[in-house]
Amino acid sequence: TVGLAQRQIFGCRPSRDPFEQLFDALHLLLQRPLGCRALLLLALSYRWRGRLRYLAGLGVVTDFAVTSALMFVFAWEPAQPLRALPFLVILEAALFFRLIGGLVAGVATLPVLLALEYWRQDEFGLPVRYDALVLRVVVGIALGAVVGRLVDMERGQAHDAEERAAEAERLRDELGRRVDLLEATSRAARALGSSLDLDRAFAEFGRVDLLMNNA
Repeated sequence: TVGLAQRQIFGCRPSRDPFEQLFDALHLLLQRPLGCRALLLLALSYRWRGRLRYLAGLGVVTDFAVTSALMFVFAWEPAQPLRALPFLVILEAALFFRLIGGLVAGVATLPVLLALEYWRQDEFGLPVRYDALVLRVVVGIALGAVVGRLVDMERGQAHDAEERAAEAERLRDELGRRVDLLEATSRAARALGSSLDLDRAFAEFGRVDLLMNNA
């Protein structure tokens, strides 16, 4: 987000219009919170190694706030490419929090976009385009639902694979114990068949009994 904002700044040519200079100054002022956010997330990524879910949630919330602020700062532009930034936040939420995160992020764009349209109407006299507003919200919700559902399916398959691997390992251990028991029983039977080695026969019987108790 920091890189995108800097590119937007450097891509804007200096203008003598005080109105545009004011919004450029606001955008430059917005860079400080962006830099602090990046440093904060970097520091927390080392401290919250066991709480990555909290870190992901913090990243989604801050990204949503930053994209909303950028849309309001450049609301005076007639064709604003930054209005597509909420789609990236929706993708981020769907990847981290699956279907619920994608749907919540998609629905959360509605009040922000609605407030943006009304503010542009009051400040700049631009008409509110409800068709474009509804389309962006519907696309955002559909995007979050599809990506979140795909992440749900992928993680569900990964969980099933882990369970099958654990079950296979358990069956392998059980089979190994059965083989040991069979071998001990066979040795005890051979020792019992020999009348010259009674001590070995009793020892093998004791081992078989121990293996049966452990199984």
